[in-house]
Amino acid sequence: MSAEAPPTPTAPGLAPQEMIPDLSKYQTEDHASVDGFCCARQQILLVDSLSSSWPGPGGGRRFVVTKNVGLFHTTNQLPVDPDVMLALDVEFGTDYSLPENRSYFHWVIGKPPDLVIEMVSRTPGG
Repeated sequence: MSAEAPPTPTAPGLAPQEMIPDLSKYQTEDHASVDGFCCARQQILLVDSLSSSWPGPGGGRRFVVTKNVGLFHTTNQLPVDPDVMLALDVEFGTDYSLPENRSYFHWVIGKPPDLVIEMVSRTPGG
């Protein structure tokens, strides 16, 4: 139950191996910083408070709460990059050299995240 631990392909609902595309072709990091300080502080506040004080959904169920991690929702499509993401009942891989452990691949995890938060500017185009 640690913050920002990436998912692993051993989660319930995992697609059969032959259905999982070659993940090495997906760009999981672009090193581009696009959020301002206010958004960054809000993301940290949400992720840290959930990680440190929320006991989770109960019954020993696992969860991950993270920020700015690529969410690949469909194969061969660009990911979205939500500010905060919460997923219940998922397992996590720790070998970050493996592509499946660097981002949230819906078809690898076997389910979409349970909550996605995107913080928006108060002015159009801001």
